[in-house]
Amino acid sequence: MAAEHNAAIDAAMHDVEDNAPLDQEATGPYHWLAAERRVRLDSHETITNKLKEMLELVGTLGENGTIAEGPLVTLSNQLRDAFGACEAMREEANNAGAMSVGFCALVTRGEHADFPAVTHMLSDRGFCQTLVNLKVEQLRILQHEPEKGPRLTQFGCINLEMWGNDLVNGAMKAWSKLLYEWRIHGELAACVGNRHAGRDPGLLPRTFVRTVCNLILLRLNLWPKLKEHLDKMHIHGRHMFPVELWSNPVVNKIMNEDPRCISFVADAGHIDMNALARKGPIRRSDTARREATLEGLAENQKMLLKNGAEYIRDTFPKGQFLFQGTWWDASIFTWPRETIPKLEELMETILK
Repeated sequence: MAAEHNAAIDAAMHDVEDNAPLDQEATGPYHWLAAERRVRLDSHETITNKLKEMLELVGTLGENGTIAEGPLVTLSNQLRDAFGACEAMREEANNAGAMSVGFCALVTRGEHADFPAVTHMLSDRGFCQTLVNLKVEQLRILQHEPEKGPRLTQFGCINLEMWGNDLVNGAMKAWSKLLYEWRIHGELAACVGNRHAGRDPGLLPRTFVRTVCNLILLRLNLWPKLKEHLDKMHIHGRHMFPVELWSNPVVNKIMNEDPRCISFVADAGHIDMNALARKGPIRRSDTARREATLEGLAENQKMLLKNGAEYIRDTFPKGQFLFQGTWWDASIFTWPRETIPKLEELMETILK
């Protein structure tokens, strides 16, 4: 059943991307291939055709005995490698071009993440990290004061976190639509009288899971906003993090970066990790620390929760993790400097 749901989601994603406003007649030295969702570069076609002709010629000369077997194999391998390098270059050029558009759109307005083709880019860890670096640079430029070094002011850090919330809102808005087929097989089905009501909808696509993990790893205190959207979509920990993923390095990293998400990973999202980690005698109001709260959970769930609570107590001041954040330094331009760079320069950096 889970495979069928994932196939439906992948088909929905494919349809959305195919309907992107790029399916038009070519206006330059390239052609947009709607079926392949990529650009065909004329210069690339010329190079690959020439390499194919050379390969055919080498094969013919080898058959005629004009070239000895040793040089023939060497030359064939070199041409094959050159052909492979051209194909890799085309793939990288397509990805770089698409991501440049994504950078320019999202640096300006985080809510542009609600475009499915851009939303999909957030599943790439490198894209997300570069995006934040570019946003930090933009905010540093807007601060002016070029003589004061690379660090964002507190106001700049607040703006960065607000932009991160816009990013989450946009991405989750897009995923809410893309996951409709998945949701209709679960809790949402009961609301519309669907025959699948009450069934567990199964695992979510890994693309969505990677997106959530990447947003947590941005260190912009985005987990509260993510949890709000996950609750609205009736998504639980078991739908994203089955037990076999608990030892995954990325999952471990997000739990270390923001321990508040540990209870969600353990599929016990109703438990507040900070309340569970609180030291001292158990008060009447400390419902999270009462044994009754853990009733119904499996032993591995209890172990993960207890380890998380111990990690919070031992690692963070006063044994509480209330906020994920950091001071941000710009890094693309040289700071301090005599004059402030222009935003156009930052966009040129993206498009290089």
